[in-house]
Amino acid sequence: GEQARQLAARPHVVVATPGRLRDHLVHDSELARSFKRLRFLVLDEADRILDPGFESELRVILGPLPKKRQTLLFSATITQSIEALQKVSLKDAYHFAAFEGLKTAQNLVQDYVLCPAKVKDVYLFHLLKRLEGMKVRSAIIFAGTKKKCQLLHRLLDELDVKALGMHSDMPMAKRLQALEQFKSGLAPILVATDVAA
Repeated sequence: GEQARQLAARPHVVVATPGRLRDHLVHDSELARSFKRLRFLVLDEADRILDPGFESELRVILGPLPKKRQTLLFSATITQSIEALQKVSLKDAYHFAAFEGLKTAQNLVQDYVLCPAKVKDVYLFHLLKRLEGMKVRSAIIFAGTKKKCQLLHRLLDELDVKALGMHSDMPMAKRLQALEQFKSGLAPILVATDVAA
């Protein structure tokens, strides 16, 4: 396809999702050989590096790359897995934090509820109905995909739970409007993908 033709031209910069790049490398051994001269590898959303699905893609991508290269990891959040990865495998790593003084809000409560996948929407509905009694003013529900975000938003709407949805398919103006309505308290619940992070 078009992407294969563009890669065949050996561009100086390649921006790709890990899964798509892995597919190209697996199906084009010549492309894999040309990556031997790579000097810089940039990984965004580095906090997902150790996710099970991402790890297998990364192994295929890193296979043809030279050992002597500069690897840049970007992440909006520094998780324990990123810190562990830095200690174990990144020699002479430089750590830059743009918002060194930014801390999680003191009154923010983060909880996990472990429940069977087939009933998690029921559990969620039950928790959301109890928010007021728990003196919780607002809640953000992070959905793993745009589709799940839309589905949850529609479900809550059908159940008369006042919520807003926010995902990357929405125009920026709509996203900002949803965020502003959530912050002002017009809707106590925001269902969002990681664009809200």
